[in-house]
Amino acid sequence: MKTSALAFSFLLCTTACPANDVLGKIVSPFIGSWPDNTICIADCRHIIGILKQADQPVIYLAEFIPSSDPRRMLWKITDQLPYTNGGNNFEVTYGNCEIDGLIDPSLVAVIHYTNEEWSSNIRTAYRANPETNRFEMITPQGLRCENNHLNDTF
Repeated sequence: MKTSALAFSFLLCTTACPANDVLGKIVSPFIGSWPDNTICIADCRHIIGILKQADQPVIYLAEFIPSSDPRRMLWKITDQLPYTNGGNNFEVTYGNCEIDGLIDPSLVAVIHYTNEEWSSNIRTAYRANPETNRFEMITPQGLRCENNHLNDTF
């Protein structure tokens, strides 16, 4: 299992990033509420979200860029991960994981979901680090994520 998880980690890090490189790009501005699939982390000067690319979505970490219009929020993408399909009953999730019993919205994980409320079966995990503006791979020990597919049939 350890070898499989490590191999998948390399796949997650290397698949599709160059083709869908969004580093340094400005996320389209929005006024009012947060866009779909975006969460605020740390002091809300950083966000994690999904950009829907033509061939494959990308999970991004972005830093707030001050604007002269306080209603207009601009974000510069500082890191990215491909949103890959991890296989049967696996998915990429973020914003709904906890580590050692504490919710941490900066976690991104590839989880195996079952018909349980929480899954501790984590293939690989990352934490968004607002100080370095990067996703950092972490050990999945003590990590669990809420199951978005509860009551789905398997």
